[in-house]
Amino acid sequence: MLVQLLFVLSSKPITCQPLAPIQPSRTSPPFPLFQQPFPSLQPPPQFQPPPQFQPPPPFDPIVNGPWGAFDVRILLDPNFNYDFTPLPDYVLEHMARFCDHFPMHPGCRLAQRWQWKGRVPPVKPESTITTTTTTLPPIPTITIPDPLQGVPSGLRGAITHFAFTKLNDNEKHDILMACAGKVKCFEQSENSTRKRMAIARQEIALKKMLQAETLNAEQAIELRHVRTQQVKQAILRRAGLADQVVAADDGTFQNDILLTEHQSNWLLNEINALDGRRKRDSVFLENAPLQRWQSGTPIKYSFHSSLNADDEEVVRKALRAIEKSTCIRFEYVAERPKSTYIYYVKNPDPTICGLSFIGRVDPVNPIYLSFMCADSIGVAVHETMHALGVNHQQLRADRDEYVSVQWTNINPQQYDYFAIADTSQFTSYGVGYDYYSIMHYSPFVGGIDPNKPTLVPKLQPERFIKIIGQRKGLSDRDVELLRVMYCNPGCEDKNVYCGLWALKRFCGMMNHERWMKENCRRSCGFC
Repeated sequence: MLVQLLFVLSSKPITCQPLAPIQPSRTSPPFPLFQQPFPSLQPPPQFQPPPQFQPPPPFDPIVNGPWGAFDVRILLDPNFNYDFTPLPDYVLEHMARFCDHFPMHPGCRLAQRWQWKGRVPPVKPESTITTTTTTLPPIPTITIPDPLQGVPSGLRGAITHFAFTKLNDNEKHDILMACAGKVKCFEQSENSTRKRMAIARQEIALKKMLQAETLNAEQAIELRHVRTQQVKQAILRRAGLADQVVAADDGTFQNDILLTEHQSNWLLNEINALDGRRKRDSVFLENAPLQRWQSGTPIKYSFHSSLNADDEEVVRKALRAIEKSTCIRFEYVAERPKSTYIYYVKNPDPTICGLSFIGRVDPVNPIYLSFMCADSIGVAVHETMHALGVNHQQLRADRDEYVSVQWTNINPQQYDYFAIADTSQFTSYGVGYDYYSIMHYSPFVGGIDPNKPTLVPKLQPERFIKIIGQRKGLSDRDVELLRVMYCNPGCEDKNVYCGLWALKRFCGMMNHERWMKENCRRSCGFC
């Protein structure tokens, strides 16, 4: 039986308005989910940085999403035929969770007038959660050392900060054309909203299962998703698009990456620095939030009970593929270990092939796999590579030398799929760009027209457009990168830019060779 929610409202036609951006200094309750009467839906305000340059949090994914213009009389008018247009469970779940978090909200204080018929609400209220404000904790200022300090001037001059660059006028024009056509750039799509809610449900359930202390499980997940959205919106701001585009609030970064709160805070500090909002520092990889696993020690992994025997075999084949070509070893543990481990969880959503954090995350690295996409073994390899610290291939600093981004077919809300990663956090270790990499995106990802490419190889395009995005197996350069990262303990780079210098052939230059031998042993192959 469908859940029916009865609520007393005026008989005037009612529409919803998007939530106003939450300001960190705000102490009043959030904008109500329901109020009488509802103001007409207006275009959302332009995104402006809040005090102390805090990027604005996203709109509420339900109110600002596909149900923002939903005529709530269909749901709330006791005289209306509820079976005519039932509200989806994921929307009801969000409403119930919202009022559980914000019981002092004006709309939630009328909860005694709600009547649930047929079954209980989709979310059981948490009696321990008593949050009464929407104020977000401020983004902490992170002190980031400058790896270019003490570097010879000839090497410093070869470094350009490629990350999160501003689009030129032609690129901005091309990508924003979509906002006047097929893409509602200020609204959240139903797919994004469903994805965010599905990820939140699974992460909350996992967090409560793994941790004895569950008091703040839901708040922690929600804050992390808000921070991820702030990063995506800050990247849009950096590109010059934020006044006209709201990023897809789907809980992920670059479609299949989950960011920790610390990683998001780090990226926000980086972007603020690029904007001139604080002194520009670069990120030293070894101190950055991206962490590698210990070389020479087997990486423990375990399975959630949601995986069946066939699913487990898919993962084992993926891990054997990595072990076969590298020194990396994985060790299955049936019981939860005390040390950090990878935890494979089945995601029931067929639209999500896989999700993973990037780099080692304490105390557990969950990897979510649906096992319902083509090349499921390759998908498992791809997501495990993320957990090992490998980023997407087409977000490298030298991306534009190898592929052309087709901005006229890019969904502006998915701009983060194409924003070059921060070169001061990710290093190539001197391994060249690779069309064959299992970490490369499909040529059609993030497109408005799924039949037209968004990424076109510059070299032999007719040949390589059929190859990029493959999930059949590790390429030779994928293997080379993992070996450089993990298979020569004690051979380290002292500077995150060593990979770029190696690709520019500075390793063997007479005037730089001595410095490179002392500081870039790994990327230059000096050990």
